[in-house]
Amino acid sequence: MLKQRVWQPANGPFGENRKDPQCEKWQRDERKTTNIGHLTQNFDMTRVTAGIQRTPPTGPRNEPPQHHCGQEGRPESQKHQRPQWGFCSRIQHGDIVRTLMQRLAVYCASSDSIDAALRLHAQALGKTMAQRGLELIYGGGSIGLMGEVARAAKSEGGRVHGVITERLRDLEQGWNEADVLEVVPDMRTRKSRMIELADGFVVLSGGIGTWEEFFEVLVGRLLGEHDGPIGVLRDGPMNDALLELIERGTNLGFVRPVTQDLVQVHEDPKQLLDAMLASESNAVDDADLRPGVRD
Repeated sequence: MLKQRVWQPANGPFGENRKDPQCEKWQRDERKTTNIGHLTQNFDMTRVTAGIQRTPPTGPRNEPPQHHCGQEGRPESQKHQRPQWGFCSRIQHGDIVRTLMQRLAVYCASSDSIDAALRLHAQALGKTMAQRGLELIYGGGSIGLMGEVARAAKSEGGRVHGVITERLRDLEQGWNEADVLEVVPDMRTRKSRMIELADGFVVLSGGIGTWEEFFEVLVGRLLGEHDGPIGVLRDGPMNDALLELIERGTNLGFVRPVTQDLVQVHEDPKQLLDAMLASESNAVDDADLRPGVRD
């Protein structure tokens, strides 16, 4: 059943401090997050405190969570170890459970005037995400590549969460079959909300709106505002042009060389997600951001 949410302004860019008990659509879990100082060393604590907390697994408190990552074939020494990025990896301490790469934001075209081959790529990505247990965060539309990826994910039993503005809800024909369809007042809120919800970001072919969303998450990753992996599916000439723009900007000295290292690229959705999982989540070194003479 569709759960339609209407955004309500609150403190902070993402409404982190919503305390109105009447705002049931946006209530957060009130579990305390103060006694979590000794989690794994390379885990960014801001993603625990700022992320959406989820229900802890059943069973004894200290029992490693059971999941379907194929642990039967692993040596005992490797079982229940957390990779830097993992679909089913968990960090558990007290009431805090955070699953990495649980939600992916997908940016793509809302136009129906696109090549049929692009639709197939979008469908393949949506199905792959659902099969891997990844929730789709997207722009909430029912047409173009937006509609294709959402319907494909839903057809495989995946969860779909759309975020759309009041105006675009009509222009893009908001998809009412989504598990959640949030309606927000403007594009700035829409982009911020999608970034807040997602653990990673995938870019399919799209126009200037898609490019704007891509560059916003890329700059945010470059400056350490988030540590989510970024992937570009090489599905057609638009994304080829996007990647060529970054490469040309790097060659001309306008784009930092480290920027290209933050973007995973592949033609196959499965291999793209694998590359995103294997990518490093470390912050960019400040030395790579300081102005200086190019090598």
